[in-house]
Amino acid sequence: MLTIKELENKTEKELLHEISELKGKLLALRFENTTGQLKEGHLIKETKKDIARMFTQLKAAKSTLDVKQQSNETPEVAPVKEAAPKKATPAKPKAKKAAVKPAPKAEAVEVKQESTPEAAPVVADAVDTKSEDKGE
Repeated sequence: MLTIKELENKTEKELLHEISELKGKLLALRFENTTGQLKEGHLIKETKKDIARMFTQLKAAKSTLDVKQQSNETPEVAPVKEAAPKKATPAKPKAKKAAVKPAPKAEAVEVKQESTPEAAPVVADAVDTKSEDKGE
């Protein structure tokens, strides 16, 4: 685990190199974890945090450089324009929601079937053939 003091002493190139090494280590740790070979699962979390610390240090170093460069230059102040007063716009009427009508209920319709031996399914025979196959 790296400390902030250790990271402050490193250059930008060293930090970038270390980040790439830690990303490779993280990839290897993830593979080991997936295959069930990783015994110390906390290493994944620590490695992620170390990478985040390095990125934070890189940003901090860049922002301090930017501030130093800007302080050496004379800043130009742009004139502030006053905002124009807002015009009152009339409120738009809200759209009315369409009333939802319930769907009509389906009426029961009697269906008459002709009782012909060809049209009627034979369910009892199918059950009997199964019981005969079992030997009962």
